[in-house]
Amino acid sequence: GRRPTPVWPGGSNRPTPAAPPTLSDATPATGLRASMFAPGTPPTRQRMNLTRQLLAVLTGGTVIVEASIRSGALHTLSCAATLGKPAMVVPGPITSACSAGCHQALRGDPRTRPVTGAGEIIAELTAAGHPPPAPLQP
Repeated sequence: GRRPTPVWPGGSNRPTPAAPPTLSDATPATGLRASMFAPGTPPTRQRMNLTRQLLAVLTGGTVIVEASIRSGALHTLSCAATLGKPAMVVPGPITSACSAGCHQALRGDPRTRPVTGAGEIIAELTAAGHPPPAPLQP
């Protein structure tokens, strides 16, 4: 079956310090690790931005949930929109700083669409010619 494939902003043996343990522990037995950089390469801000661009290329669309104004995820969203792929946000409350980036993306880029659930995400992907794969089997 399909497994998550973490994409690291440094060498595949150098996950970012904030990586969730389930992704940091990914091995070839449970999934792949992908990186544009040689093993041992440390993650940097520039490499993180390049990795965000790669994520936009590798996916059928991007969904951002409650991003702050300075969230790096907004770079991925912008790259997806530039590539003509669905750029979607789950904006959250207008009073929350954790949602300000999503609201800014909705105001600033007409290609960004608000979504509220899986059905709307699937509809956006399908309309763009990127239907999601069949669900994972247990």
